[in-house]
Amino acid sequence: MTSATPYKQRAALWLRVSKDVQETENQRPALESAVEARGLRIVKEWNFDGSAWRGDYKPELAELFKAAQRREFRWLIFWSLDRLCREGVTETLLIVRRLALSGVDVISVQEPWLEAAELDPQYRELLIAQLAWVANFESRRRSDRIKAGLSRKKAKGQPIGRKAGSRNKRLHVRRFASSTS
Repeated sequence: MTSATPYKQRAALWLRVSKDVQETENQRPALESAVEARGLRIVKEWNFDGSAWRGDYKPELAELFKAAQRREFRWLIFWSLDRLCREGVTETLLIVRRLALSGVDVISVQEPWLEAAELDPQYRELLIAQLAWVANFESRRRSDRIKAGLSRKKAKGQPIGRKAGSRNKRLHVRRFASSTS
């Protein structure tokens, strides 16, 4: 964090993908554009690969809450709400509310209408709940499709899982905080 940047201009980026074949860097240009358009400055960043469904992001989320409580940033900017959480309505609303209690507003690049000044807070919460439900439903459907494919392979006697000696690349976590941008 830089003390030269006023609190109201401090932004943090949340870049997350759930598969090692995806790149968080694909999200960066849109997030940086959102920062620039609002006259903000990036002072913190979380950048990692991990499943929101399995809760792989929990250590980063705990760090995010601590930084928010220390008032290191005023805005949290992410690609879409499902990049923040896919665990359902309750968990997503708890995250957004906890950030708000620390004075942090969220900005979703893909859902810009969530930050409309004229949007009633209760209506905003309803929209967040709907998006969270859809994200959770989509994750469960994807899981069902994967399980069906694994069952089919097992029924055919085909091997399931990684080849012997391979590593889990999804556990690779990248994060850093930039003191000045």
